[in-house]
Amino acid sequence: MAKDKRQLKRDRIREYFLNAAKEIIMHDGAESVTVREVANRAGYSYATLYNYFEDLNDLLRETKQSMFRDVFAWMTKAVSDVPKDISGLKKTYEIYMSYYFDHSHVFNFFYNHKISAPETPNDPYNKDFDQSMRETFKSLALSCQLLEEDVPLAYRLLVYVVHGLLTLHFSGNTNSSLEMAVGEMGMMIDFIFDRKVNEK
Repeated sequence: MAKDKRQLKRDRIREYFLNAAKEIIMHDGAESVTVREVANRAGYSYATLYNYFEDLNDLLRETKQSMFRDVFAWMTKAVSDVPKDISGLKKTYEIYMSYYFDHSHVFNFFYNHKISAPETPNDPYNKDFDQSMRETFKSLALSCQLLEEDVPLAYRLLVYVVHGLLTLHFSGNTNSSLEMAVGEMGMMIDFIFDRKVNEK
């Protein structure tokens, strides 16, 4: 029992550090994360942080995993009532894109900030959400007469398009808006599913 209490305390303090790192990333970006600032916000000395994380890279890696889980848990709840049809697929990706438009530092941390330490074996992606999206996509694709062997590639194409549109927006080299990005994404979904097949 004593060991369990010690572990619970250790887990709680570790979570304080992770939450502090998340807060900094959300408001100021990953570039602003330092061991001293994280420790200060968590209410501990920076030396204490090294009892829980090997170094800054280790902290950022764990933070990234935790934030991935947070985002996709939020997404799973946000799209729970979205219909399993093409309009629902568009709405799902609109919600996904709108999250990053509102949290640009999170997108940049996930996809542009290099963490030099190797990734851990545990995939930080929400498997349940991804599997649900894949199943919805496959069902719609087959109903639109897309060949089954082409479904995985088409799914990846849509994912790349969505993240490409977000990357272009955050690059600052385009005058894109959420409405423009969502419109482009919608046209790509129509292209993939060939709406004309459904309308015949």
